[in-house]
This record gives sequence, structure tokens and C-alpha cells, in this order.
Amino acid sequence: MADKNLILMSGNHEVMSVNMDMGYYHIINEELMPYQLRGAVVDTSGMQDGFSLTTSLPIINRNYQIFIGYLSRRVLSLDRKNAKQILNCVRLTQSQSDIDKAKISLMCRAVSVLDNYWVKLEGDNVTWEEVNVRRNSLSRTVAQVALHGTSLTLEGLVSTPELTTHGAYAKCWKCLDGELYLFKAGNERGLESKLEIEVSRVLDKTNVRHVIYEPAESEGVFCSKCKCMTDDRVSLIDARDFNAYCRNNGLDEKQTVSGIDADMIYKMGIVDYIIGNSDRHDGNWGFLYDSDTMQILGCHPLYDHNNAFNASILADDSSRYVVNGENMLEYARMCVQNTDFRFVVPLRRSDFYYEFHFDEVIRRAGNLGLRIPTEE
Repeated sequence: MADKNLILMSGNHEVMSVNMDMGYYHIINEELMPYQLRGAVVDTSGMQDGFSLTTSLPIINRNYQIFIGYLSRRVLSLDRKNAKQILNCVRLTQSQSDIDKAKISLMCRAVSVLDNYWVKLEGDNVTWEEVNVRRNSLSRTVAQVALHGTSLTLEGLVSTPELTTHGAYAKCWKCLDGELYLFKAGNERGLESKLEIEVSRVLDKTNVRHVIYEPAESEGVFCSKCKCMTDDRVSLIDARDFNAYCRNNGLDEKQTVSGIDADMIYKMGIVDYIIGNSDRHDGNWGFLYDSDTMQILGCHPLYDHNNAFNASILADDSSRYVVNGENMLEYARMCVQNTDFRFVVPLRRSDFYYEFHFDEVIRRAGNLGLRIPTEE
């Protein structure tokens, strides 16, 4: 049994006290609850003598599954070199359940570059300033976990190399001149990294907010690199988690999302058609919000385009858009009618690693009635 409660923190503010062994979930600051847990976790701190086991057990079990799922989604996926070291340390396999991922997440105090949430044990005097992954070395942030059955408790710090984030390709975060950058590798030919850079150069010529990717090298491997888009003031929630928040709180997903930033949603549909993007799933688009007030600020800049120029999508205008299941061409044409999407700077063939991608962008933009200024 865990003898101390786990405290979910937002910066230096206590948000929720949890003891999963005891089924204890006490919401301390409802206004700062993560969107992923709002309307999902039930406060059980008052469930003592007044509730029968039959009544309270389903709620406790659901809380457990929700909180484990939340932690598992925060796991900082490890690069190939570091994965073996961490997984061996906690005797876990590469094939991980949500519980396994939650344990790994807690090794890193459940920190993320995407927001200000983290965990500590009740009574610990560690501060946000000490574990903030944007301001400290990642090895300083990582904490060893003692695993006793379902108990998940933090002990001291452990030194470990860089950790990375979600996704299928090798990645790592590096601090350069005080700025946090994500380095992302592709296959042996560097194809995915080149696609990421190509699309960034295309979007540089438009009026669409996007993450800027540049060519880079890490340990002799060609990569793309980009700055972290969040900071201590602004956090990010992806569409998958935001849609779950809508469902948990009786909100219409489509109406709520459109009401936040319809203009950017339309521009995203246009961009994804033009670049033949096959990978705009709900984990790589979403929203920025104020970390202190929790106010949704709008869609985050577009990113993650290493699966652009998909051959099957380029060859078939009847392809379905993964975001909504609609015909990509028809949906993009509708989007053009509802937003002011423009190319504001001439596009050059030299912007592309693969010359035929230039021709495809021109052709597909033409299918939408868009004219792209070019400089051959």
C-alpha cells in the first residue's frame, strides 16, 4: 500500500491528490484540472461510510483507468538508445500496456514539454522550477520510481540521457542557446525529415501559422529541427484529448472546435489537400491554452508533416480526409470558400528536395482555384 498520496501539480499549484491503492481522488483546484480529466475523474474523498462498496467501486475503478490513461499518454517516448536503459531499469518490455507506460511516465515525474503538469509525493519540497523540463536538463528532471504492486511512488533523482516525445520516428529534445529544439530523424535516406522541411518551406510562403522546420544533424544522422511551441505561459492539448473533454462534459465536438478557431481549421484542410498529407490524425493537431487561466487561445501552429506527398493520395482526388472522413478535394474546396488562404511569397523549385513535389503543389492548388506565384 502506498503510504503517501501522489499530488498532481500545475506549476507550483496543487491540483489533485491521488492514492490509487485506496481509491482516493481529491480534486484540490478544479479550475486547474487538466482538460483530459475534467468531467471524467470523480472526487471520491467523501466516499467513506456513506457509500457501499457496490456503489463506489465502479467509480473508483473508472477513476483508476482514467488516471492511468492520462499518465500513460504523458510518457516521454524514449529514443532507441535510451529506451533499453529505462525499460531494463523497471523490468518492462518494449511492448507496453497503459500501466507500464504510466510507470515510465512517473519516472519522469509525468513532465511534458506540452504543459505545466507534473507529479510529486505529498510532503515533498521539490518545486516546479526544479523539474520544469523546458528550463532544466532532462536528466535532472527524471526521477526513479519504486514499484510495489499497483503503488507508484517517487524516490530520488536518477541520471539518464535525453528523453524524447510521442511518435513513431526517432526524436530527441536538445537545448541550443537557451532554446529547446526537437530533433527528428526519418528513415535511412532521411525522407521523412526532408518532407517536414519541404512543407515548412511551402507554408513559409503562405498566411498559415506553422512550426518552422530546418535541416540539422544529430550524431551524424540527417534530421529536421524545430523550436518547442509551448512555454511556461502557453500549453497545448491535442484534438484527441480535447474531443474527449467535450464528450465528458456534454459538448458538441464539431461545434465547439469550430467555435474556437474555424479559420485555422479551414486552412488546415486546404494545406493537407495541397501537400497530400496522409497523417493529420487527432494527435497532431489541436489547441493552445493559457496555463494559468485554462482559456483556449486557438489552434496551435500546424506541424508534423513528415507523411506529406503520399503517393496514393496524390494519385486519387477521391481520397478521404482522415480528420472527418470527407472527400479531401471537395472538403478543401469548401474550406477555400470560408477562409482567406493565400500564397504571399513566390514558391521556388529550390524549396523542394524532390522536384515533382513542386509540380504537385502547383497542380493541387490549381484544383482549388488557387494561384501560386512562382519563381523558377
